[in-house]
Amino acid sequence: MADNYLEKRRETYEKKKELWLKNKRRFPVHRTKKTERAETAQIEDVSYDISADETHVVLPLIENDAVFVVFKGEAESPKVTLAKQKESLLCTINTPWTVAFDEEWGGPKEAVFPELISYTESADNGIKYYSGTACYTNHVTIDRINPQQKRLLLDLGAVGCIAEVTVNGKQVGTLWKTPYIIDVTDALRKGRNELEIRVTNQWANRIIGDQQPDCKKQYTYTPVKFYKADDALLPAGLMGPVRIWVKETEYSQTNINHKSK
Repeated sequence: MADNYLEKRRETYEKKKELWLKNKRRFPVHRTKKTERAETAQIEDVSYDISADETHVVLPLIENDAVFVVFKGEAESPKVTLAKQKESLLCTINTPWTVAFDEEWGGPKEAVFPELISYTESADNGIKYYSGTACYTNHVTIDRINPQQKRLLLDLGAVGCIAEVTVNGKQVGTLWKTPYIIDVTDALRKGRNELEIRVTNQWANRIIGDQQPDCKKQYTYTPVKFYKADDALLPAGLMGPVRIWVKETEYSQTNINHKSK
């Protein structure tokens, strides 16, 4: 049986968190739930130092992060210091994106974005005030993949607000907070890869659009006027930049030797 600890923070900046936990029998890993589905949670080893009655763990936490520290298996070494992770940029996806909107909510059937922008920057009112789900499609070519040594991370950049990621027809996961980054190593392949990003934003922009003097059709109805015609619109859609990063093997495990138990 594993021992579990939950650590969460509300700060909006990255920070290393030091923990002293009452467990001296097993080695710890941390499980970060960055996606909606539990099976896509990332599990990583961490540095630790076991003393007489507690284990010192250092966690690299991002903004508004939450992780589980799980103690599992018997630790043969009382202290492990892991190498730093290295990331390098593989590519930035600068090709035009095709975006399909829901016409029932005032959006056009389809539009091409030569570059990624917030809906609110569009000259088309159907896009500017759009609220709902839109499907972005594009492709990227990968020359070489070596999943044994490196991991490939899809970085969506800025998103308003939720993004469902599908690569080559495989659903990878759902991102709902910054950073909008997800491991796509197992879905990518050598050569051409098809990307589908379904982005859902809040209702505020559509409600504001319905208050405009030149609005010809009202799509939303609220008992209380939460927004006025001159209220600021919320950034919406996939704003990017969309990039793929190469991350070296999670951690260098040269000095780690665990017993399963």
